[in-house]
Amino acid sequence: MKAQNLFEIWFGQKIWLSDDRKLATVHKEDTWMPSAKIRKNLLLTKALQDIEISDFRLKHYLSQKGIPVHQLQRVTAESTSKLLRAIKGGRYLMNEITFVSGAVMEGMMELFGHEQHKAVSRYINRLYAIENDMGCYIGTIDIDGNVKPLSVIYKSKELALSRLREYKRDVQQENKKTHAFPAEPELQIEKMEEKRI
Repeated sequence: MKAQNLFEIWFGQKIWLSDDRKLATVHKEDTWMPSAKIRKNLLLTKALQDIEISDFRLKHYLSQKGIPVHQLQRVTAESTSKLLRAIKGGRYLMNEITFVSGAVMEGMMELFGHEQHKAVSRYINRLYAIENDMGCYIGTIDIDGNVKPLSVIYKSKELALSRLREYKRDVQQENKKTHAFPAEPELQIEKMEEKRI
C-alpha cells in the first residue's frame, strides 16, 4: 500500500505519498494521513512564519476597539513579540497575559486571526511549480490542501519554472492592456437643482 518513491515537495518540505497518492507522511516511519491534510498543515506553517505584528500596530488596533489607555501603556515591543511567539507556537505565556490583561490578549488574538487569514490568502490559489517523483507540474493549492494540476508534467523543475514565468509575464501584459485608460475620458456632469419650499 505505501510507496517507497512517490513524493511531492511543498514549501521546501518533501512529503512521501502512498501508491494512490491519497495518503502522505513527512517521514516514512510516521503515521500516514490524507495528502490534503499534510499540504494544509505545511501551508499554515508557512503562512504563520510570515506574520509580524508591531507593538504600534497592536496599540492602534486596540485603541480602535476601545481598550483603556492605562492598559495600552503596558503593551511594549517586547511584550508584543513574546505574545506573538507564544501564539505562533500554540501556547500562552501566563506571565504576559496577566501583565498585559485579558482584553489586550483578546485583541492580540483577534488581530493575529486577521493577519493569519491574510497570510494564508497569499498562498492559496497561487500558481506553484510542484515537484514530484514524475517531474514537475504547475498547479494551485486551496485552503483545504487539495491540489489542482494545471499543466502537463515537465521533465525538470527549471522547465516548469520557465513556463510559469512566461505565463505570469503574459498575464501581466494582458492586465496592462485591459486596464489601460482612454486618452481623454468622458466626464459627465450632473446638474443639481435647488428645491425651494
